[in-house]
Amino acid sequence: MTGDSGVVFSNFVVSVVGASSLTVGIAGDSYNAVTGDLTLDFQWSLGVESVPNTADIEISYTVTGGTSGIDDIFQATPQGPGGNATVTEIACSTPFAGVGTGTACPGTTLAQLPDTGLGQSGTSSGQSESDSESFSQGIVSPVYVKNDIALEDATMSEFTDSNLTFPPSGVPEPMTFSLIGAGLLGLGFMGRRLKR
Repeated sequence: MTGDSGVVFSNFVVSVVGASSLTVGIAGDSYNAVTGDLTLDFQWSLGVESVPNTADIEISYTVTGGTSGIDDIFQATPQGPGGNATVTEIACSTPFAGVGTGTACPGTTLAQLPDTGLGQSGTSSGQSESDSESFSQGIVSPVYVKNDIALEDATMSEFTDSNLTFPPSGVPEPMTFSLIGAGLLGLGFMGRRLKR
């Protein structure tokens, strides 16, 4: 899958613990040229769960073409008192060891959500939860992303995951500034010439 920004998503791997099956699809993708957000909307359906409304889902993929951060949005529907969904997302510089291995990064950790230092909880008990973090290294490619979604007496059938691509296409690149400068300089010389 290729985003409008030239970023490519590939190598999707999904797994589930606590349910007989898992079907995951991408319900939509979008690119916001102003903010630089390239968004994937995941939807899934679980098979029979060992314990009702309780499962652990892992979704991982590779991003190439340059990304500079991660963010996610999700909302759980509690099925009982204290029911919640917790999402842990990590972006790494090296591939993960495999499915069912949790969110430990085998190499350099570029970003991890929730970032408790920013006051993010990563847990929804019915409210919409949104977390984000930029890479201190700037733009990186490739990036290996893994999401671990834990449902505890709650349901959730979709999850929005974004990658930040900079500069967004709405921001002129250095070559554009050079061309604008050359054009203005030319207009200045023409105006000066006409005055003579």
